Amino acid sequence: MTHSSAPTPTESRVLALAAEGMTDREIAKRLGMNFRTVISHRHRAQLRMGLTRRPLSRAEIAVLKAALRTNGEAKEIAAALGRSRRTVEAHFVAIRACLGVDSKDQALALFARRSAEHAPH
Repeated sequence: MTHSSAPTPTESRVLALAAEGMTDREIAKRLGMNFRTVISHRHRAQLRMGLTRRPLSRAEIAVLKAALRTNGEAKEIAAALGRSRRTVEAHFVAIRACLGVDSKDQALALFARRSAEHAPH
């Protein structure tokens, strides 16, 4: 698999449902597949998109999506997700390491750009 190749249609559907906030088990039920297959599709899609050095977790994706919907401050993201500010900050440490960037702003810009480039049409 080459990085930055387009996700398959199934991988794109899995990513779109994950972006809507569905769990892997909910996605599996919706698409009629095993939840471990859903995890594999999500991971492969992220790798194909060159989005990550390792697949982002569902929680990390949720933090990035919430950051794009809010002002990007940990307190606002935490409130939107029902998590603590410390948990959100810990996710951003992992996200920055995973994406190989130095700042939250760089992570958000990369995530937004790659999500737009590979959004289902």
